[in-house]
Amino acid sequence: MTGNIHSRIKKIGVRLAQPDIMFYTLPWLMIILVAGTVAQKQIGLYQAQKIFFSSWILWFEFIPLPGGMLILCLIFINLLAKFLIKSKWTWRQSGTIITHFGILLLFAGAIFTSVTAKEGFLIIPEGQTNDKVLDYHQKVFYVFENEKKIIEIPYQDLTSLKYISSPEIPFQIEIISYCKNCNFINTVPEEITARKELAEKITLTPAPSLKEDEANLAGVTLRLKGTDHQDGIYVSTEAAPHPIYVKQDNKTFRVQFQRAEYQLPFSVTLNDFVKEDHPGTEIARHFHSDIEVTDGDLDWNTRVNMNEPLRYKGYTFFQSSFANTPVGEATILAVVKNSGWLFPYIASAVITIGLLLHLILRLGIKYE
Repeated sequence: MTGNIHSRIKKIGVRLAQPDIMFYTLPWLMIILVAGTVAQKQIGLYQAQKIFFSSWILWFEFIPLPGGMLILCLIFINLLAKFLIKSKWTWRQSGTIITHFGILLLFAGAIFTSVTAKEGFLIIPEGQTNDKVLDYHQKVFYVFENEKKIIEIPYQDLTSLKYISSPEIPFQIEIISYCKNCNFINTVPEEITARKELAEKITLTPAPSLKEDEANLAGVTLRLKGTDHQDGIYVSTEAAPHPIYVKQDNKTFRVQFQRAEYQLPFSVTLNDFVKEDHPGTEIARHFHSDIEVTDGDLDWNTRVNMNEPLRYKGYTFFQSSFANTPVGEATILAVVKNSGWLFPYIASAVITIGLLLHLILRLGIKYE
């Protein structure tokens, strides 16, 4: 029985190591790369990457086709099977084996990075501290109870929801409308009576989605029911930091639609933001942020320049932009968490060693 299982596994491995897998997958990968690059002009970088490169299945109308991630995994499995089964484990082939292993590391790093990498931004007004990174693309509908998160709904699920109710909240939320990119128009006088807070001033209407996904300003119009004197229509949008507070049963609930956020394992304080303009203009020539990183008992100061990022604990902070807020100037730092950032460096070193060893061995064999 054990022998039959071993034989079947070996047959599967031999099949996975066949060169025809590479023969068919590489041309399709080239087609995906070209199609995704061309599509960027129409749908933007993020959507093109999501549809063509990061997908397992690529839908052409109603026909499912292999996506970029699936093709990369197939190529990796093919190379791995060939490495384990068909490699000639001899000293003379050691250069080739090491090079092959380096290529496997490169593919593994690309897949790992694609699955685990996070990108977002950190907004810190001067003199303040922040440890919450906002996602560039993902938006979430939150409900907090005394600042404890009790409901979290991704924006793509809002289109199919009519009501939000939970035993944890003593009122009901009706989703009236949602727009991925919103126009903001003045609320007409005859509708103001039923509206509350920000909704008294603005009404959200759908606008065409922008090519650059991070430029879309999403929002939701909702109605609160069953509250103590706070029933009515509200709007919540990522473009305006106006959370909806509901006080009921001696508890304070915060309802807010915003960009998805995740917390850093340390905090960042902006001590000073410096901007230099081109002479005679208000166009920034250079700007940098003097920040203080606090991580437990560790507390140290550093500077983030436009071309000099900060790297700490797997996070990279880039000086991205700045903003004028009601409390003064604020820095905007792009934050990238890439746990696989070492893969390309290690893989390149391994490939270089393998190629050099292969060359030395070949020259030695030829000389003999």
